[in-house]
Order: sequence, then structure tokens, then C-alpha cells
Amino acid sequence: MAALAVTSEYRFGTIRTTFQAVPNRASVLIAKAGLIGAFGAVLTFVLAFGSYAVAKAMAGSEASTGLTLSTGDDWRAIYGIPIYAFLCVILAVGVGSIIRQSAGAIALLLLWPLLIESLFGLFGSFGEKITPFLPFANANHFLSPGGGSLDFHWGPWGSLIYFAAFVLVIFGASIVIVNRRDA
Repeated sequence: MAALAVTSEYRFGTIRTTFQAVPNRASVLIAKAGLIGAFGAVLTFVLAFGSYAVAKAMAGSEASTGLTLSTGDDWRAIYGIPIYAFLCVILAVGVGSIIRQSAGAIALLLLWPLLIESLFGLFGSFGEKITPFLPFANANHFLSPGGGSLDFHWGPWGSLIYFAAFVLVIFGASIVIVNRRDA
């Protein structure tokens, strides 16, 4: 949806009107990313706690004893989802403003974490050395409660910072590109 918020304006030509109303193009992209990101973060926060409550209620008394939020990893799995959603919205707005085409932006945003990064696992030891530096692998490392088989060189919070830095680089590039080309 965040990518569509930008690409739809390019498709129908309303981005020209937006940039005429607000000549500072960076503030337009920041406002779009901030508004959609805040809404997405609040929505995923509510859904994460709702999912936890439903899972605990449906699991029964014996199974629900293991469903507790007693450790930092447990809590990170809950509040990490809204953080991840917010960063993904910023990434989607950036990619959408760079590509300007809905199909291309959505395809890239879906195929990147689901296909492209998983293909590195097919390259044996080379893939194992590269995977800790892939952005969505770091996001998954932040969200996962336990350590994985990969050596990430940093902890979960370092993975979040790495993913956030990657998102900000893409978003910054999109601001530079939007400022340089016609609407």
C-alpha cells in the first residue's frame, strides 16, 4: 500500500499538483512515509497483541503456559513487528518513488525478501558469508527470538540498526532522484 501511495500519483499525474502545492519534494515523501508508517505501526501493534491474545485463549490451559511474555526476546517479537512495519513503509515509499511503476515496485518489494535473499543460501559457504549482510535477513534476525545458524557479527539490535540504515539509504536516494527529475 505504501508503494501504491506514491506510484498511483505518478500513474495518474497528480504528483505534479502535489509538488506544485508543496515545492519541497523531500517533505512530501517524508510526510507520506511518516503518515502511512505511523498508521501501519499502530495497526500492526494492535494486531500483534491481538494475535497473542487469541493464540493464548485458543491454546488451552496447558499449552498457553509456554505463551508468556516473560523475556526480552518474547517482547521483542511483539513490539518488533510495528518497528519492522514502519521501516518497510519507508522502504516502500522510497522504492515506489524511484521506480514510479506500481507493478515493478510491488514485485521488487515482494521478491526481494522472499526470493532474492533466499537464493544466496544456494551458494554454499559464499552464501553463508553474504547472508548476514542482507537487509531482510537482518530484519528477520531482529524479529526472531533465538539465535540462528548464521553468524551475524552483531546482536538483534545491531541487525535492526543495519536494516534501518539500509532503509534510510534507499529513502535518501529516492529523495535525491525525485528532486532531480521531472514529476
